[in-house]
Amino acid sequence: MYSSCCCIRWFSRHICGMVGLLFMVVVVAGGGVAHAQPLDSNSQIRLDRGKQAIAGLKIREDLRRNVPAARAAEVNAEHERVLRAVEEAQNQLMMVRNKRHPDVVALQRELSTFQAYLKDLNALIKEHKTAASIDQKLRGEFSEAYWKYRETIEFFMQYYDNPGRYFDYGSETLARAKPAFKEINEGCTTRFQGVTDDTWGMRPDRLMRYSVWCKMAAEGDEWIKRAVTMKAAFYVNQLTESFEKTSKTLAESKGSLGWDQKYYLEPVERKLEFFKFMEKDFKFVGMERPPDEVFAKADAALAKLLAEIKEQVKNWPCEPDGTPMADPFVQKSFTTGIKGLKFLKNYRRSVGWEVTINAFGVPQYRKIGGKAIFKLPKETWCRSQYYTYFQDYQGKGYGQSYFKHGPNTGLSSVCDCR
Repeated sequence: MYSSCCCIRWFSRHICGMVGLLFMVVVVAGGGVAHAQPLDSNSQIRLDRGKQAIAGLKIREDLRRNVPAARAAEVNAEHERVLRAVEEAQNQLMMVRNKRHPDVVALQRELSTFQAYLKDLNALIKEHKTAASIDQKLRGEFSEAYWKYRETIEFFMQYYDNPGRYFDYGSETLARAKPAFKEINEGCTTRFQGVTDDTWGMRPDRLMRYSVWCKMAAEGDEWIKRAVTMKAAFYVNQLTESFEKTSKTLAESKGSLGWDQKYYLEPVERKLEFFKFMEKDFKFVGMERPPDEVFAKADAALAKLLAEIKEQVKNWPCEPDGTPMADPFVQKSFTTGIKGLKFLKNYRRSVGWEVTINAFGVPQYRKIGGKAIFKLPKETWCRSQYYTYFQDYQGKGYGQSYFKHGPNTGLSSVCDCR
């Protein structure tokens, strides 16, 4: 009797349990009503912090494989960023009790994708370090081979970094540059092909830019020509400055202009004359004269000045100064001294000759002054020039007339003779 009751109780308890379990399975499969056991509050906080650590973290496929060494710093920064986020998320997950909770499993799965990404980044970093070691060795050998030319390269790097500036050079600079560029270029195209810059330090030495050495060496003749051209331009710009300065003071000048008028009246001759002192440099680089662009600023400044003179000349009349009087010597001197000049008028400023005597009362010379008005063929305005000419005493009389400073357009003033 007792054993029968026990059997009945055991049977009913296990049958009910199985039925209850079956009921739960059916409900879950059918309607999804059952849920995982909630995490305790501390574990939920840790899980949320882990999610937050990698929130917004994305895998950059462009940094995953076949990234050039030039982007090594970018790869290193990405690795540091991702590693820091992943480690923070992992540290938070360590404090979660239920590691099998679906949300925890999902976060771990997401972390595994970033761990694979970190593995690829690590491989790239190792690859870049190997390449950097090879590059460093090549740079050392390059420096050892060509550091003897550092002064030449340093000079021309000034033009590389400041293409619009002029840097003066000595007579030996050009001669040294040719063989230096040639030898460096031979190395850059063979043994040292692909040599890179040494960018170590916060402010790396600009001479350590070995790729620039190679680039300049390949264009060696052009850099030498540039140095010569910039020297020519530097001196031409002094003319430019004189034209610009004259423009600024034009209104107060009353036609008395301090400018290089020969450049304006005889430009071809003046340009050749101007660069005569650079003849050796031009021949060295195979140039008869500098390119036209050297004169561009001076020509523009001169054109502006001439337009301003044309506008202002009405304010500067050719005023008489003295007694109108013909003077064959003065007229002949001006017309023969300045090509194409048309002599218009002469004014005698003194009544007669001014005689200079020595301590014994013996005449030394005499002089007389005046003002000449004339016109040049290229101009719509006229010019005036004060003059003084002399006659030396020769014992019984005076010799021929002469100018100490003969007719000179540079000494003349612009005036309106319309």
